[in-house]
Amino acid sequence: MLEFLKKEKSFADHILNNSRSMISIINRDYIYEKVNTTFCNAQLGMAESIVGRSLGDVWGHDTFRDKIKPNIDRCFSGATVKYEASFTIPQAGKRFFEVVFRPFPAESGEISHLLAETFGLT
Repeated sequence: MLEFLKKEKSFADHILNNSRSMISIINRDYIYEKVNTTFCNAQLGMAESIVGRSLGDVWGHDTFRDKIKPNIDRCFSGATVKYEASFTIPQAGKRFFEVVFRPFPAESGEISHLLAETFGLT
């Protein structure tokens, strides 16, 4: 069983890290718990420099408050949220994105996290 789980994790990590989209898992405290390679490359960082940080720290507190937080809060109430926004990223400057937040429930059914997928439109 352990070997099966290792193989499944390897497949999942490969899929996640080879996506063209920035993918992350965010908790109810607005903290990144997991990010994929595409996300790290866009932020010019390693996962260790992003995981554990708040969205405000990564995207800027004004951007977080005005553009991101209202949509995340809707997602934490159970809705899948899709919107377009512009963000400044270190590697490319101001870019336009489609962002999708999907509720990520715990075993209890409570939405403890969300899955964020960000596609570049420019």
